[in-house]
Amino acid sequence: MSRVVVSVELKIPDNTAFTAYDALVRMGLADVADVKHSGVWIVDADAPAAEIRNALKRTEIMFNPNKHVLRTLSSDRPGPGEIWVATPSRAHERERRLLEQAGLCSVRSVESRTRWLLLDRRGDPCSRATLERAQDLLANPAYQDALIA
Repeated sequence: MSRVVVSVELKIPDNTAFTAYDALVRMGLADVADVKHSGVWIVDADAPAAEIRNALKRTEIMFNPNKHVLRTLSSDRPGPGEIWVATPSRAHERERRLLEQAGLCSVRSVESRTRWLLLDRRGDPCSRATLERAQDLLANPAYQDALIA
């Protein structure tokens, strides 16, 4: 069994990231100079990692080659400067079926996250204190979990 963690990033301008940046600055987080936003997919299947990535690339509701770039991540946890937002109650049965239709056998689980990367003026990841303040805007605590490195 293989576990693959990928980031699906826009290669076109990201209005969601720009809107989040603008809101964070209005909240007084002046040390935030840039915000990056992407989707994260975590897939466990009885297949080699390359086969899982190829199936993801063939599943259009998860990846559109005209507007996305797929990057493999080294961990299923946030890195420095990152907030990952998860909705624990969300089932991914549709995505699991679509991956199987794309040729991936024995998909055991599919999870998704929204990945936010906050950078300071030097282009370095923002501090944990900044991330803790930003999570109030980027995740709804009523039904989402915010994971910080």
